[in-house]
Amino acid sequence: MSRYIDAELIPYGAVIGKVNGEGENIISTTNNVVTKEAIDKMPTANVAEVRHGHWSKEMYECVDAFGDRHIGYLCSSCKQVANKMNYCGNCGAIMDEKEE
Repeated sequence: MSRYIDAELIPYGAVIGKVNGEGENIISTTNNVVTKEAIDKMPTANVAEVRHGHWSKEMYECVDAFGDRHIGYLCSSCKQVANKMNYCGNCGAIMDEKEE
């Protein structure tokens, strides 16, 4: 799983590289060196991958857990029925893809 760290914590002008021919991953700046271990210890950001999708052309009917009927469109990302908006109310996908 990917880890996302706050870019503000990495010194400005940092470059990822290797030193001493030993293959140790580092971030090197003009004034200091930050090791891979230090990067691994940095706090991670709470982020989610952005999903993209589109709404189906046809309307669908579904029944929720309470037995209520709903009519909506099928999301291409999660395959669930939801109201047609700029995003899916179930999975959060941004509806910016062209229909197939």
